[in-house]
Amino acid sequence: MIRFSCSATGDVKMLAAHAEILLEAIGKTLGERGVITPAEMPAAIAALGLAGQIDRHARQTEEAETDQTDDAEVHSNQVGLSQRAFPLVEMMKRAVTADATILWGI
Repeated sequence: MIRFSCSATGDVKMLAAHAEILLEAIGKTLGERGVITPAEMPAAIAALGLAGQIDRHARQTEEAETDQTDDAEVHSNQVGLSQRAFPLVEMMKRAVTADATILWGI
């Protein structure tokens, strides 16, 4: 589990595998510790939005190519990147307004 902390919000916790995907989308590496500064947040929010759109498009394409089988139903019930990113994006929006950093691994 990775815990993102910010003085302007409550904590956001997620599985390390999910955190790694989101951090890669914003150009960060999941290490023992890390920081997202207020100056980095607008670009990070935009990058996660774009990554969510790409993920959504890929999932729609995959669903269109999959026959109407049990596999198609399983894929349609999976959590998308935008849904996983939502708590972190909201944290960043509040943090940038408060000029606060987001830390993990503390």
